[in-house]
Amino acid sequence: MNTTASSLRHDASALVDSAARAAERALHSTQDSANHALGQMADQASGLMARGSAAVHHRSDQVRAQVQQGRDSTLSYIQHEPFKAVLMAAAAGAALMLLSSLLSRRSSR
Repeated sequence: MNTTASSLRHDASALVDSAARAAERALHSTQDSANHALGQMADQASGLMARGSAAVHHRSDQVRAQVQQGRDSTLSYIQHEPFKAVLMAAAAGAALMLLSSLLSRRSSR
């Protein structure tokens, strides 16, 4: 009977060791999978950031070109039609003063 108990203890110990090794392999496999997935996500995020940065830079260049074109058109108009440009500036100033006056009256009520 002592031999059977000893044999059972040995079998149980072997089973526990086998389960521990299997759990350790599963843990390492899970860690490897998680590391691989995180690496892929980091690569994707880096790619998205690079594309976003390039898009912002491109759009910034477009806006800069549009502003430059508007500036050039305005300067050309002022050079070719100085009297009309002064009248338009005066009218715009008067309109802004009127709007400011109306808004200040409204807010004081």
